[in-house]
Amino acid sequence: MKIKVLTTASILLSIVPFFLLNAQWQLTNSMHVSRSYHTATLLPSGNVLIAGGLNNIGSLNSCEIYNTILNDWTVAPPMYYRRFGHSAALLLNGKVLVTGGYDYQASTYLNSCELYDPIVNSWSMTDSMRTKRSGHTATLLDDGRVLVVGGEYSRSCEIYDPLISKWFDVDSTHSPRMGHSATKLEGGKVIIIGSWGAEWDYDYYLETCELFNLQTFSWSFTDSMIYARAFHSTAVLSDDRLFVSGGKNSEHVSQCEVYDPVDNVWSVSDSLRQPRSDHCSVTLLNGEVLIIGGQYGTDPQSNYHALSSCELRNVNGIIVHADSLKIARYGHQATLLQDGNILLVTGGAEGLHFNRIYLNSCELYSMNTNGIHEQRSNINALSFQLRQNYPNPFNPTTKIEFYLPKTTFVSLTIIDFIGNKIKTIVSEEKYAGKYIVIWDGTNDKNEKVSSSVYFYKLETNENKIVRKMILLK
Repeated sequence: MKIKVLTTASILLSIVPFFLLNAQWQLTNSMHVSRSYHTATLLPSGNVLIAGGLNNIGSLNSCEIYNTILNDWTVAPPMYYRRFGHSAALLLNGKVLVTGGYDYQASTYLNSCELYDPIVNSWSMTDSMRTKRSGHTATLLDDGRVLVVGGEYSRSCEIYDPLISKWFDVDSTHSPRMGHSATKLEGGKVIIIGSWGAEWDYDYYLETCELFNLQTFSWSFTDSMIYARAFHSTAVLSDDRLFVSGGKNSEHVSQCEVYDPVDNVWSVSDSLRQPRSDHCSVTLLNGEVLIIGGQYGTDPQSNYHALSSCELRNVNGIIVHADSLKIARYGHQATLLQDGNILLVTGGAEGLHFNRIYLNSCELYSMNTNGIHEQRSNINALSFQLRQNYPNPFNPTTKIEFYLPKTTFVSLTIIDFIGNKIKTIVSEEKYAGKYIVIWDGTNDKNEKVSSSVYFYKLETNENKIVRKMILLK
């Protein structure tokens, strides 16, 4: 296996398309249908599936696929049900599970669920949830099942088992959850953060957080945020802490916080320069977090409006201004493409909150400008780092990037879900620098391994880091 140290220049020339070399945000080909509050799912092929959403017609069942090679959109088969406020999760078998939502035209909350198979490019119905819900979250668990939480002031939770295509109820959250976020942490636990609204109080916001334990199928309270919020955004940092930005309580929020899952403690982080909700945040390969668009205002009846501004949380935890979107938007989606150096933003809405203009426009963000790559090389050269593999999930190959601050003996190994060593990728002395290796999904006998959750471990005499990845076939 070839392993080479890459310079900044070689990275830029090898993985950034030429049309983005001199830009950050740039408009790209538009979707066929305007939509907001849709789902965007990165498929194992590297393409992106857009499903459902809302526009001036109402709820949508239309779908389309962004082809990253052709940089263009193709119409995909429609879902059986119109829906927005739904959730989508990529299963270990490569199919996409879409759950629930709201049919605006029929004024109906949905419990129906559908599966998209990218191999045959078609939808099929699967078992319905026990509870109708919208504004819920769906999280892929380490064992391949999907956890659905809350929605429309609900405490109820369900788990979907794709092996038997069935839902079953699990322990409810302690508080109703809507406008919350759900994030899977290292170790497999899922943290639920914040909430908005109760049937008796639309100004009811939560700072409480709960952890779901996959072993006991139960919820427990964890440390609460300092600020109550909903419609915020979360991003997992490179050190596995959780960054929460913005959102809304009685007003739009600028405060940010960081959760340390080891110490179970929230701490205040540098605030946004622009309060916002309904935005996106994405952790970039260099460890920085890009905060994108959203909405802001003091009165939803008159002056809530979309934002084009973007902000960057650097590796030192400082929020700085970033290049603005070409078009202001909220209720959009952001998806990392290719090997993580290109970001695709799709759809959303602009204009005043009660006079929305729905968007089909899309934008691409290149992480090669404003010295981002140069800063990344300078910072990471000082520390022992193991980056998240990309793509993840992957099939058939994935890239693993690591950094060594000094010459040392280093090993990089692949481990299965129960702790057995699958393959040794690196086992030798290396100079200080940055390295990228490729795992082709084989074991030490060069036999293809099956779809599953795997771990990759980088180890020296002084340090050890373990990360998780998913192989999908």
